[in-house]
Amino acid sequence: MTGHLTPLFPHAPDNGFPSDHALLTSFLAFSLWRWSRPFAAVLFANAILVGGARVLAHVHHVIDILGSYGFALVAVLVIAGIERYRAHGLSPRRRGDVGWRS
Repeated sequence: MTGHLTPLFPHAPDNGFPSDHALLTSFLAFSLWRWSRPFAAVLFANAILVGGARVLAHVHHVIDILGSYGFALVAVLVIAGIERYRAHGLSPRRRGDVGWRS
């Protein structure tokens, strides 16, 4: 809450980074990208609209929105990596690497 701007609606004067609304909408879009790209594209458009609306309402800064998108992308990539690891059993022990033998 800086810049002496009046928000368009009441908002708690707390740290706005990251934006919870942008984080949720972008996480959903990134999560569904693997299964339905057209639907995910609609959700991406929604995430951009939500983020833009939060900035225009003076309750967030652009960096809050971009940070939310970045956190959401990293979370989805980490989850996908864990999912891939568990599905394909890529542990060093199963590959037979010498350093992991007991």
